[in-house]
Amino acid sequence: MAQNTDLNVSPYYDDYDETKDFHRILFRPANAIQARELTQLQSILQNQVEKFGNHIFQEGSLVMGGTVTVNTEYYAVKVNDANPNGSGTATAETYRAAAVGKYYQGKTSGVVGKVINSAAKTTDGDELTLFVTYVKTGNPSGTTYYSTFEDNEEIEEVALDSAGAYSNASNSDNEFKTISAAATFTGSAATVRSGIFYTRGFFVRCDEQTILLDKYANTPTYRIGLQITETLISSADDLSLLDNATGASNENAPGAHRLKIALTLVKKPLSGTQDIDNFIELSRVEEGTITK
Repeated sequence: MAQNTDLNVSPYYDDYDETKDFHRILFRPANAIQARELTQLQSILQNQVEKFGNHIFQEGSLVMGGTVTVNTEYYAVKVNDANPNGSGTATAETYRAAAVGKYYQGKTSGVVGKVINSAAKTTDGDELTLFVTYVKTGNPSGTTYYSTFEDNEEIEEVALDSAGAYSNASNSDNEFKTISAAATFTGSAATVRSGIFYTRGFFVRCDEQTILLDKYANTPTYRIGLQITETLISSADDLSLLDNATGASNENAPGAHRLKIALTLVKKPLSGTQDIDNFIELSRVEEGTITK
């Protein structure tokens, strides 16, 4: 499948036609270069790459990296949006995203978890949620062991010291408090590693991405894959496209636009084939079991 974006429009005028069998553009002195000639130069080369790629790969093929995993042990912790530390006025939402990658310990349970993702409080009733990997159980009384954070418990940021123990971090004012009842759940998520996929005649880079399948349930049923998006980008969208000829008269002048192809990890219901031309299915999960 070739790119969807039609470039035979103003101001690009790319009227490349492979049936004419033109394979090189030969520039000549004393003749002005046309914008369409520069664009067609790329089209000719891209046409060659696409023909080779179609011989070797199917549309949507994984070329390198890009493995996808489904995690049905994605532990969720619902917390209040108020800061439990009386000395701070900032709400928990202001430092929610910054908590990712940090360790937190329950003041009651002694459990330690590393925050790997988070979700803001929603208007339809979902609380502010942290997703954690538990790294240490708690046994503060010497008799009762805890494996998850407790309800109505304050959790504070900690750091692993040289002795292998967890101690208060320097910015421990940014604390959370779990909600008063049913604070912990087992959710589910999908992750695609960074890689290269062959689509629309291009070898397109994909960043590592994680999406939530079900926040508070671990029996998801979805098709999981990459949404393909083509976008025309100008210097109004990305300032790095302004001319970088520092010190020259054309410094920061607008120039050529760019065709961007982006791959975004998404989930779709099993039924239906909506948007199938813009979707690369990577995996299918039914009731928490990977079936494809």
